[in-house]
Amino acid sequence: MELNTSTPERELFLPAPAAPAAVSFPSGRRNVVLAGDEEAWEAEEDEHLREGIISGRIKRGTTLLLALLWLTLLLASYQLELALAYCLISAIFFVYMCTRTRPRKPNEPSAYSVFNPNCQAIDGSLTAEQFEREIRGGPASVRR
Repeated sequence: MELNTSTPERELFLPAPAAPAAVSFPSGRRNVVLAGDEEAWEAEEDEHLREGIISGRIKRGTTLLLALLWLTLLLASYQLELALAYCLISAIFFVYMCTRTRPRKPNEPSAYSVFNPNCQAIDGSLTAEQFEREIRGGPASVRR
């Protein structure tokens, strides 16, 4: 490329420096990756992937052990002719455990908008205004 800065017709074009890219990892941590740091980024990404795989295996193993324990207790209760009571108690326990058993965090919004400041709805909730717009104009007419 020929560089001639004496004439105003020609402009000097230099490639722009690589802008830092913000990268989010599954853990929620954000890193800034500069050009040339690809190897470091790939190594850290591989580490996060390994952590996710290991924690996934631990969860699956724990779930499998709990399912086997539940099945064993079901068979024992069947022998004692208490299988129906065991299933009912198990169902109540599973419903309880699948709901949130901890208190809300201080700034965490409630699923019910009437309990939030200014009655603000959470993302993904259907409001009466949105429902009315969808009825009148179809789903394509709704924009947030």
